[in-house]
Amino acid sequence: MNPVSLSVDVLSKRYSRTHLFADLSFSATPGSLLMIRGKNGAGKSTLLRILAGLERPTSGDCWLTTTAKRWPTRERREWIGVCAPDFHVYEELTAWENLGLFYRLRRLPFNADEAAALLDTAQLLRHQHKAMALASSGMRQRLKLLLASLHHPPLLLLDEPESNLDSEGSQFLSNLVSAARSNGIVIVATNDPLAELQPDRTILLDL
Repeated sequence: MNPVSLSVDVLSKRYSRTHLFADLSFSATPGSLLMIRGKNGAGKSTLLRILAGLERPTSGDCWLTTTAKRWPTRERREWIGVCAPDFHVYEELTAWENLGLFYRLRRLPFNADEAAALLDTAQLLRHQHKAMALASSGMRQRLKLLLASLHHPPLLLLDEPESNLDSEGSQFLSNLVSAARSNGIVIVATNDPLAELQPDRTILLDL
């Protein structure tokens, strides 16, 4: 895919008389890690949903641009990966079946060896045939992160990605973010900056 840049111009969001954020402007280019910090209810998740094209701002705009064109909201999906608390894996399916399904949804050629290697990076290979309904919350979170990054999106949006992760899971997250930054932009919404990521090019926004 072509390199992607993200531009946000005086973005505001309010519900009735409640303002979540106002006149927010920033930009990001490949290699950037943008961390959005704020308390619960500050608007972090809403901002990510707006960037993903899943929700409209009250005012302002954001653009996803490649060398080819500026992409309208409805056409952003192939360029974006999202992992958020309200996005769920199919619990009646196994890790292997979820992965296979997402290969098809993303129109990617399925390769069993590659799929096994991906599950192994997330410490899920030995649990590949376990239904996700029987998996731990940490296992489900690692699978969600894996599925969000499956198509190597130029823009990866992670909402509280460290939730339910142990030390091994945190290392997997750190590796995933590093790999994603080599392809594009990563935006993380969190209550606190993730020390284990130790980014060298970070923009920090406080909501």
